[in-house]
Amino acid sequence: SLLGKHWKELGKEAKAPYQEQAAADKERYRKEMADYNAKIGTADDQAVSRTAEVPPVKDTSKVPTKPLANKTPTQKKRKIELSGGPKNL
Repeated sequence: SLLGKHWKELGKEAKAPYQEQAAADKERYRKEMADYNAKIGTADDQAVSRTAEVPPVKDTSKVPTKPLANKTPTQKKRKIELSGGPKNL
Protein backbone atom coordinates (compact mmCIF):
# COMPACT_ATOMS: atom_id res chain seq x y z
CA SER A 1 0.00 0.00 0.00
CA LEU A 2 1.02 3.58 -0.45
CA LEU A 3 0.96 4.27 3.27
CA GLY A 4 3.15 1.25 4.00
CA LYS A 5 5.61 2.33 1.35
CA HIS A 6 5.89 5.79 2.91
CA TRP A 7 6.29 4.31 6.40
CA LYS A 8 9.18 2.13 5.22
CA GLU A 9 10.86 5.17 3.66
CA LEU A 10 10.68 7.21 6.88
CA GLY A 11 13.82 7.47 8.95
CA LYS A 12 14.12 6.55 12.61
CA GLU A 13 13.77 10.16 13.73
CA ALA A 14 10.53 10.63 11.78
CA LYS A 15 9.07 7.35 13.10
CA ALA A 16 10.03 8.02 16.74
CA PRO A 17 6.98 10.13 17.77
CA TYR A 18 4.58 7.56 16.33
CA GLN A 19 6.40 4.64 17.96
CA GLU A 20 6.41 6.46 21.32
CA GLN A 21 2.68 7.09 21.03
CA ALA A 22 2.09 3.43 20.15
CA ALA A 23 4.12 2.30 23.18
CA ALA A 24 2.15 4.65 25.45
CA ASP A 25 -1.16 3.39 24.02
CA LYS A 26 -0.04 -0.21 24.52
CA GLU A 27 0.78 0.48 28.18
CA ARG A 28 -2.53 2.32 28.67
CA TYR A 29 -4.40 -0.65 27.19
CA ARG A 30 -2.55 -3.10 29.46
CA LYS A 31 -3.46 -1.04 32.55
CA GLU A 32 -7.09 -0.61 31.50
CA MET A 33 -7.44 -4.35 30.88
CA ALA A 34 -5.92 -5.13 34.28
CA ASP A 35 -8.38 -2.71 35.93
CA TYR A 36 -11.30 -4.18 33.98
CA ASN A 37 -10.35 -7.76 34.87
CA ALA A 38 -9.99 -6.77 38.54
CA LYS A 39 -13.39 -5.08 38.43
CA ILE A 40 -15.18 -8.15 37.06
CA GLY A 41 -13.14 -10.49 39.26
CA THR A 42 -11.15 -12.17 36.52
CA ALA A 43 -7.40 -12.65 36.59
CA ASP A 44 -5.48 -12.85 33.31
CA ASP A 45 -4.71 -16.54 33.81
CA GLN A 46 -8.41 -17.29 34.45
CA ALA A 47 -9.39 -15.52 31.26
CA VAL A 48 -6.93 -17.64 29.28
CA SER A 49 -8.11 -20.89 30.89
CA ARG A 50 -11.74 -19.96 30.22
CA THR A 51 -11.08 -19.63 26.51
CA ALA A 52 -9.15 -22.90 26.46
CA GLU A 53 -12.21 -24.79 27.77
CA VAL A 54 -14.48 -23.76 24.89
CA PRO A 55 -15.46 -26.88 22.90
CA PRO A 56 -14.56 -26.93 19.21
CA VAL A 57 -17.22 -25.79 16.76
CA LYS A 58 -18.91 -28.60 14.82
CA ASP A 59 -18.06 -28.58 11.12
CA THR A 60 -21.38 -27.79 9.47
CA SER A 61 -20.02 -27.36 5.95
CA LYS A 62 -21.40 -30.77 4.89
CA VAL A 63 -24.79 -30.43 6.57
CA PRO A 64 -27.54 -29.83 4.02
CA THR A 65 -29.06 -26.40 4.41
CA LYS A 66 -32.38 -27.41 2.83
CA PRO A 67 -34.28 -30.66 3.47
CA LEU A 68 -33.93 -33.37 0.85
CA ALA A 69 -37.68 -34.07 0.90
CA ASN A 70 -38.40 -31.52 -1.85
CA LYS A 71 -35.62 -32.74 -4.16
CA THR A 72 -35.81 -35.13 -7.11
CA PRO A 73 -34.07 -38.51 -6.72
CA THR A 74 -31.17 -37.29 -8.88
CA GLN A 75 -30.75 -34.14 -6.76
CA LYS A 76 -30.87 -36.22 -3.56
CA LYS A 77 -28.19 -38.60 -4.86
CA ARG A 78 -25.96 -35.72 -5.95
CA LYS A 79 -26.40 -33.94 -2.59
CA ILE A 80 -25.51 -37.12 -0.65
CA GLU A 81 -22.46 -37.77 -2.87
CA LEU A 82 -21.20 -34.23 -2.33
CA SER A 83 -21.61 -34.58 1.42
CA GLY A 84 -19.50 -37.74 1.48
CA GLY A 85 -22.49 -39.95 2.27
CA PRO A 86 -23.44 -43.32 0.71
CA LYS A 87 -22.64 -43.61 -2.99
CA ASN A 88 -25.52 -45.96 -3.94
CA LEU A 89 -29.15 -45.03 -3.48
